[in-house]
Amino acid sequence: MESNDLVGSLAKAQAKIRNAKRDGKNNFLGNEYATLSSVFNACKDALSSEGIALIQVFNTEIGEGGSQTFLKTELLKGKESISSSLPINLGNDPHKNGSQITYARRYSISTLLGICTETDDDANQAQGIGTTPAPRAPKPKAKKEPEQDIKADARAIVEKVEGAESWLMDTLGEKDPAKLYSNAFCKRIIALGIDGITKKVGGSK
Repeated sequence: MESNDLVGSLAKAQAKIRNAKRDGKNNFLGNEYATLSSVFNACKDALSSEGIALIQVFNTEIGEGGSQTFLKTELLKGKESISSSLPINLGNDPHKNGSQITYARRYSISTLLGICTETDDDANQAQGIGTTPAPRAPKPKAKKEPEQDIKADARAIVEKVEGAESWLMDTLGEKDPAKLYSNAFCKRIIALGIDGITKKVGGSK
């Protein structure tokens, strides 16, 4: 029996919502993630069965410091609603904006509905297969490179390849350019070099 109030209906819907499968692959890092389509498919039937509508719209608020765009994610039933707003910093690069919007949409839905992601491991984890990695011999400690030098070298490579930063943000699902330059990412960029990054950016078009 369908509940008449939003909270009651949402509680019933959450009992039916599935985990979102990780159907996307990050070609830069090799890890898997749940796409926007996967997150939406995990919840749409459960929400619909309880008469709950899910909408996402943009709002712009103007204050003393200027304007700020927000992604508003809202659940509605009758006259009741539950919503959340996430700030988005859009720029002049349509490709980068699209990546930020997609990233924000899927994480807003997941957070509002409590959707988790799962890895399709063919039931190996449930059977205890491959869940404990084999012990590895300790590796000799490598000499640490100065962090600032690594970041500077990586930034120099990215700046020399047109569209590289946008491609990296899209590939990593990252909306903050500053987070691209962690030590791990910088070493990967340096290892690829200008030619390697150029080929990957060109191959993604």
